[in-house]
Amino acid sequence: MSLLAELRSLVLPTRKGVGHDAAAVRAAEAALARLADERTAAVAALASASARRRELLLADGTDESISALEADNDRHHRVLERLELIEGELLAALQQARVGARRAAWQAIHNEWNASVPEFCAAMREATRQFNRLLALRTRANNEGFASEAAATLEPPPWVLTDPTLIDNFEVVAERRAEGAPALAPAPAPPVAARRVLPAPAPPPGPVRAKRTHPPAPVEGGVEVVVLRAGFEAADGTSCDAGEKITLPAEIARRAAEKGAVDYVRTPK
Repeated sequence: MSLLAELRSLVLPTRKGVGHDAAAVRAAEAALARLADERTAAVAALASASARRRELLLADGTDESISALEADNDRHHRVLERLELIEGELLAALQQARVGARRAAWQAIHNEWNASVPEFCAAMREATRQFNRLLALRTRANNEGFASEAAATLEPPPWVLTDPTLIDNFEVVAERRAEGAPALAPAPAPPVAARRVLPAPAPPPGPVRAKRTHPPAPVEGGVEVVVLRAGFEAADGTSCDAGEKITLPAEIARRAAEKGAVDYVRTPK
């Protein structure tokens, strides 16, 4: 039996039967596992034959020995091609088996539900009759002059069965929905692998302004201001601290004061 025929033989034919769909899923999965093993073996054999061919070429081997290795390589390539061709067939069989298994599982739940509804309704109606019986006994006790004794010893049943029409309505709806084949929603789509989002690279650091170690040189004809924002740049390009007094050219001082970066020490004339 050829490899492809052997793989096809592992897949169960499509037919109906209790438990058949689940068995078909297992058979298709086994065939795909066998295919993966055969592919791994063919790739390893191909790599080994290619390595031996290279050694023979370097050792100036005979054409006959090299041709034999090339024939092996061709055979391994054909195996891989056959496996690739039949893989789609096996995947389709697996998908079909999974759909059948899902349909069979839902049918089993639906059948059990339909069989349980009449039992539930009968049990609830019997419980309703017993509930009404207990209420009648309490009413009888009250009517016969045992109200205080009944209140002390006859605990009222829970009032969950006071409306028998709820059971009737439920039964009617359940019977109507049970008619015909059970609806089966489409199988959920396989989860999509989350797209990997690489973090954006951090922006390059800005130029570091030199920290001044001495008071800035006064600007001739400038205006004295007090710095309100730390990091403000003085006329010499150095960084200032908040509260520091520096001298700026009049126009620069005016624009900085308008932006709230500095304030005048003395009001300019």
